[in-house]
Amino acid sequence: MDVKDIIEKIVPMLSKDKNLLKDFENNPAKTIEAITKKDLPDDVVNMVVKGVKAALTGDKAGGILDSVKKMF
Repeated sequence: MDVKDIIEKIVPMLSKDKNLLKDFENNPAKTIEAITKKDLPDDVVNMVVKGVKAALTGDKAGGILDSVKKMF
Protein backbone atom coordinates (compact mmCIF):
# COMPACT_ATOMS: atom_id res chain seq x y z
CA MET A 1 0.00 0.00 0.00
CA ASP A 2 1.58 3.28 -1.05
CA VAL A 3 1.11 6.75 0.44
CA LYS A 4 -1.57 7.78 -2.06
CA ASP A 5 -3.58 4.62 -1.39
CA ILE A 6 -3.38 5.12 2.36
CA ILE A 7 -4.53 8.74 2.08
CA GLU A 8 -7.40 7.81 -0.23
CA LYS A 9 -8.49 5.15 2.26
CA ILE A 10 -8.22 7.31 5.38
CA VAL A 11 -9.75 10.63 4.26
CA PRO A 12 -13.27 9.27 3.62
CA MET A 13 -13.17 7.33 6.89
CA LEU A 14 -12.22 10.44 8.86
CA SER A 15 -14.82 12.53 7.06
CA LYS A 16 -17.58 10.12 8.07
CA ASP A 17 -16.48 9.24 11.62
CA LYS A 18 -16.09 12.17 14.03
CA ASN A 19 -14.60 9.94 16.76
CA LEU A 20 -11.97 8.64 14.37
CA LEU A 21 -11.27 12.22 13.27
CA LYS A 22 -10.78 13.23 16.91
CA ASP A 23 -8.37 10.31 17.36
CA PHE A 24 -6.48 11.45 14.26
CA GLU A 25 -6.25 15.01 15.58
CA ASN A 26 -4.91 13.77 18.93
CA ASN A 27 -2.47 11.18 17.59
CA PRO A 28 -2.30 11.01 13.78
CA ALA A 29 0.48 8.42 13.52
CA LYS A 30 -1.20 5.97 15.88
CA THR A 31 -4.56 6.41 14.13
CA ILE A 32 -3.04 5.81 10.69
CA GLU A 33 -1.27 2.68 11.86
CA ALA A 34 -4.46 1.44 13.55
CA ILE A 35 -6.46 1.94 10.34
CA THR A 36 -3.85 0.30 8.10
CA LYS A 37 -3.04 -2.36 10.70
CA LYS A 38 0.63 -1.90 9.86
CA ASP A 39 3.66 -0.48 11.61
CA LEU A 40 4.68 2.07 8.99
CA PRO A 41 8.08 3.77 8.75
CA ASP A 42 8.14 7.28 10.24
CA ASP A 43 8.75 8.97 6.88
CA VAL A 44 5.70 7.24 5.35
CA VAL A 45 3.52 8.13 8.33
CA ASN A 46 4.64 11.76 8.12
CA MET A 47 3.78 11.96 4.42
CA VAL A 48 0.37 10.39 5.04
CA VAL A 49 -0.34 12.79 7.92
CA LYS A 50 0.54 15.79 5.73
CA GLY A 51 -1.58 14.50 2.85
CA VAL A 52 -4.58 13.71 5.04
CA LYS A 53 -4.40 17.07 6.81
CA ALA A 54 -4.17 18.86 3.46
CA ALA A 55 -7.19 16.98 2.14
CA LEU A 56 -9.21 17.63 5.29
CA THR A 57 -8.40 21.34 5.50
CA GLY A 58 -9.71 22.24 2.09
CA ASP A 59 -6.94 21.40 -0.33
CA LYS A 60 -9.50 19.14 -1.99
CA ALA A 61 -9.79 21.46 -4.99
CA GLY A 62 -6.40 20.26 -6.15
CA GLY A 63 -7.24 16.71 -5.21
CA ILE A 64 -5.51 14.29 -2.97
CA LEU A 65 -3.06 13.28 -5.67
CA ASP A 66 -1.82 16.85 -6.04
CA SER A 67 -1.28 17.02 -2.28
CA VAL A 68 0.81 13.89 -2.41
CA LYS A 69 2.80 15.10 -5.42
CA LYS A 70 3.79 18.26 -3.51
CA MET A 71 5.49 16.15 -0.88
CA PHE A 72 7.96 14.56 -3.31
